[in-house]
Amino acid sequence: MTVREPLERVVSAYIDKILPEGSVTEYYITLSEKIHAEFAKSKNTEYFQPGRASFEEFVDSILSNPKQVDAHWRSYSDICDPCHIQYDYIAKLETIALDSEYLGKKLGINNNLLFKEKSNSWESLGHKWKNKYRTYLNSLPAKKLHALYEAYWEQYKLFNYSTPSFV
Repeated sequence: MTVREPLERVVSAYIDKILPEGSVTEYYITLSEKIHAEFAKSKNTEYFQPGRASFEEFVDSILSNPKQVDAHWRSYSDICDPCHIQYDYIAKLETIALDSEYLGKKLGINNNLLFKEKSNSWESLGHKWKNKYRTYLNSLPAKKLHALYEAYWEQYKLFNYSTPSFV
C-alpha cells in the first residue's frame, strides 16, 4: 500500500480531477459542475454561472459527506482498510525513492527500473509541490481548513504524519 500526506492528497485530487487542466474525464467534469452548482456561495444571484468547482467548493463537498466521496480523496481507512488488512509494507509517497529501494532489496528486485539514481530532483519537486499545496490550503478560511484536517486526522495518526503547522 502506498499513502500520501492527507491534505496534500486532497489538493492533488482537486488539481488532477477537478481543474480543467488536470487529467479529467467526462465523469469528473460533470462532478465538478455538480459540486459548483451545489456549493457555490453566489448561486442564488443573477450572476451565478455554471462551471467548475473552486477548491473551497470542492472541500465543502468533502465535508458535507465524507463517506460518499470519490476514491481519489476518500479516507484510506474507507478504501484500503489498513486497520483490518495486514499489509506487508506501507510506503509513503514523500519517501517513495527510499521505500522503493528498501522494498527492492527486500524482494530481490532491481530498483533501478523505477529510480535510476538518487538525486535532489525529487526533493526539489517535492518542495515545489508542497508550496503549491499550501497555497490551496491557505486559501481556505481557517475554520474550514481545520474541519478538513479533522476529516482526515485519523490518517495523520494511522500513518504517522505530523499535523501541518498551518492547521
